[in-house]
Amino acid sequence: MKNIIVKKITAILLLVCALFVLTGASVLAEDEPSDLPVITQWDQGKGYDASGSMLKDTWALDSVNVDGKYVLFGADGEVLQKADKWQERNETEENYSITDQSTGIIAVRCSTFPDFTGIVEGVLEEEAGTRYSFELDQENGYSRNVSVSAGSYRLLLTAYDDKFYYQTNSQEEAVEIQGEGFEIVNLQVTQETTGTVSVQEGNERKNNVLSNEVQSQRVSEDELEKMGAFLLITVLICIAGYGIYRKRKKTYT
Repeated sequence: MKNIIVKKITAILLLVCALFVLTGASVLAEDEPSDLPVITQWDQGKGYDASGSMLKDTWALDSVNVDGKYVLFGADGEVLQKADKWQERNETEENYSITDQSTGIIAVRCSTFPDFTGIVEGVLEEEAGTRYSFELDQENGYSRNVSVSAGSYRLLLTAYDDKFYYQTNSQEEAVEIQGEGFEIVNLQVTQETTGTVSVQEGNERKNNVLSNEVQSQRVSEDELEKMGAFLLITVLICIAGYGIYRKRKKTYT
């Protein structure tokens, strides 16, 4: 009778260990799904993908807004949650509130001279001091939609490559956005230089890029170390449980 009880206890212990390993490993190694929908446009507070379809009942990757990388949509396309990191999407205290959804879109479009391959850094500054930063480069086609709250904004721009700063012209000095409105701002980077990029500035930018890459690598290494320690502890628990089972089996046989 005791032998049967010991076997049952050992089996339960081993099952719990296995479930612990599978559950814990899946949480630690959880990555963004490869088929996650991508938001390419906002209209009246609703998100749309590249085909123009409204996104409903799903998480989606926001390629437009700057105030939350991942967005959860409800049955009618309403925004339920926003989160900066995929792993934090279920942590309510870390997610963005759904009460601040009355935002408009300022579509920034920039044309450049043929040989320009640099970067345009911009800031939309509201009269009250709220600032929305964005960056235009070859990768995004020097085009970006910025989600902002209602207000009047002035545009601050810096265009540069690895050698020079360039004059950037805008058709409008200020942009007025109302509620969930949509405004287009056209810019142009000219060949007129306004200064030279110093070696120190170039090195600082390179160091910032390298620093971000190193930080990302450290995060990945930390996650792997945690996973390794977690699996090692779980394996040791399973081995200990099996050892207890073997010892009890010999005692009763």
